[in-house]
Amino acid sequence: MIRLDPGSEEEVEIRASTIWATERLHQEMKYLGKDVNASEIDWLLWNLGQDDQFRAKPYHRTVTTFY
Repeated sequence: MIRLDPGSEEEVEIRASTIWATERLHQEMKYLGKDVNASEIDWLLWNLGQDDQFRAKPYHRTVTTFY
Protein backbone atom coordinates (compact mmCIF):
# COMPACT_ATOMS: atom_id res chain seq x y z
CA MET A 1 0.00 0.00 0.00
CA ILE A 2 1.23 3.46 -0.88
CA ARG A 3 -0.01 6.39 1.21
CA LEU A 4 -0.77 9.57 -0.69
CA ASP A 5 -1.43 12.91 0.96
CA PRO A 6 -4.92 14.30 0.42
CA GLY A 7 -4.87 16.87 -2.36
CA SER A 8 -1.41 15.83 -3.55
CA GLU A 9 -0.81 15.90 -7.29
CA GLU A 10 -0.75 12.10 -7.42
CA GLU A 11 -3.97 11.70 -5.42
CA VAL A 12 -5.85 14.28 -7.53
CA GLU A 13 -4.60 12.63 -10.74
CA ILE A 14 -5.77 9.20 -9.58
CA ARG A 15 -9.16 10.60 -8.51
CA ALA A 16 -9.64 12.43 -11.82
CA SER A 17 -8.58 9.36 -13.82
CA THR A 18 -11.01 7.20 -11.87
CA ILE A 19 -13.87 9.59 -12.57
CA TRP A 20 -13.03 9.69 -16.28
CA ALA A 21 -12.60 5.91 -16.55
CA THR A 22 -15.95 5.36 -14.83
CA GLU A 23 -17.62 7.79 -17.22
CA ARG A 24 -16.05 6.03 -20.23
CA LEU A 25 -17.34 2.68 -18.93
CA HIS A 26 -20.77 4.28 -18.53
CA GLN A 27 -20.68 5.56 -22.12
CA GLU A 28 -19.64 2.13 -23.42
CA MET A 29 -22.36 0.35 -21.45
CA LYS A 30 -24.92 2.82 -22.80
CA TYR A 31 -23.64 2.18 -26.33
CA LEU A 32 -24.11 -1.55 -25.73
CA GLY A 33 -27.69 -0.94 -24.59
CA LYS A 34 -27.03 -1.59 -20.89
CA ASP A 35 -28.94 0.59 -18.44
CA VAL A 36 -26.33 1.31 -15.77
CA ASN A 37 -25.31 4.72 -14.47
CA ALA A 38 -21.86 5.97 -13.47
CA SER A 39 -22.54 5.78 -9.73
CA GLU A 40 -23.51 2.10 -10.05
CA ILE A 41 -20.28 1.41 -11.95
CA ASP A 42 -18.29 3.27 -9.28
CA TRP A 43 -19.98 1.18 -6.55
CA LEU A 44 -19.22 -2.06 -8.40
CA LEU A 45 -15.57 -1.10 -8.92
CA TRP A 46 -15.19 -0.09 -5.28
CA ASN A 47 -16.58 -3.46 -4.16
CA LEU A 48 -14.22 -5.29 -6.50
CA GLY A 49 -11.36 -3.36 -4.93
CA GLN A 50 -12.29 -4.73 -1.50
CA ASP A 51 -11.58 -8.30 -2.64
CA ASP A 52 -8.35 -9.86 -1.34
CA GLN A 53 -7.41 -10.79 -4.92
CA PHE A 54 -7.18 -7.09 -5.80
CA ARG A 55 -5.67 -6.01 -2.48
CA ALA A 56 -2.74 -8.35 -3.10
CA LYS A 57 -1.63 -5.95 -5.83
CA PRO A 58 -0.10 -2.53 -5.10
CA TYR A 59 -2.67 0.16 -4.39
CA HIS A 60 -2.81 3.62 -2.87
CA ARG A 61 -4.59 4.91 0.19
CA THR A 62 -5.48 8.49 1.03
CA VAL A 63 -6.82 9.30 4.46
CA THR A 64 -9.43 12.01 3.98
CA THR A 65 -13.07 12.80 4.65
CA PHE A 66 -13.76 13.53 0.97
CA TYR A 67 -14.38 9.93 -0.12
